[in-house]
Parts: sequence; structure tokens; C-alpha cells
Amino acid sequence: MITQEIYIPKYDWLIHAYFAVDDYYTDDIMQRLWELGCDAEPARRAYENLSSGELNTGLCYSNYKLRETVMVIAKTSSADEFLNSLLHELTHFQSHVQKAYELEKTGEDVAYLVGDVVMLMYPKIQHLLCDCCRAKKHIGYGRERER
Repeated sequence: MITQEIYIPKYDWLIHAYFAVDDYYTDDIMQRLWELGCDAEPARRAYENLSSGELNTGLCYSNYKLRETVMVIAKTSSADEFLNSLLHELTHFQSHVQKAYELEKTGEDVAYLVGDVVMLMYPKIQHLLCDCCRAKKHIGYGRERER
């Protein structure tokens, strides 16, 4: 698992990011969700997701008052699946910040927000975005990619 704390000063927002997660880390991530005040039903769904061990999944939970987010990208079967999961969870994150700050959906602030977060994540996740790099680092996460 790769972890990263990303602080966005403009919005005074903290992201607790977890990448290449498997079910071994379920309790650690659930603890973080509880610390953020995650309600019972979203916590139950998160637990089921995390403990399933399924590839190509993720979750994004935000506490708007605390301005904190837990973002999880599970292990993925390929680089393009990683990118798909990352973009999916970033879209949820973007909508959380947008709602908290009442930003325009199509405004520049929202577009720059995601770009800035990706730039901060890139050094930690770049090897997950390339199947050749994943192979070199022995990050073949199991199942053969279906074509």
C-alpha cells in the first residue's frame, strides 16, 4: 500500500490517500473513516468494499466540516484500470469540495483543483500508471486483464 497526505491550502482541505490497497489494510482505513466521523451506513459499505479484496475498486469519503477526505484506490489489474479508478474517485472528491465551497460545476477553480491534486499525487503513483513499470516493480496484481 502507498499512502499520501495531500494538503490543499486554497481550500484548507486534507486528503488521506491510499493506493494499491488490498484487504489487509481494511482495519487501518476503517479507523481513519471513523476518525472522520463516517456514519454507520457509509462505513458498512466501505468495510464491505475494502474487505472484499476485489481489484479495480475504490472509495472516497469526505467530512465537509473537517475539510478532510479519505480516498482509496484498491489494487488494480492494469495501469488503465488504475487510472480509471483514480479518475472516478477524484470526481467524487471534486464534487465534495465543490459542494462545500459552492463552486461552479464548470468553473476554472474546480478544474484546477483536480489538476493540482494529480500533480501532487504523481510522484507517488507514477509507476502505477504504466504496465511496463508495474511489471518491473512486480506489481502484477493477480488476475490477467480481460480483453
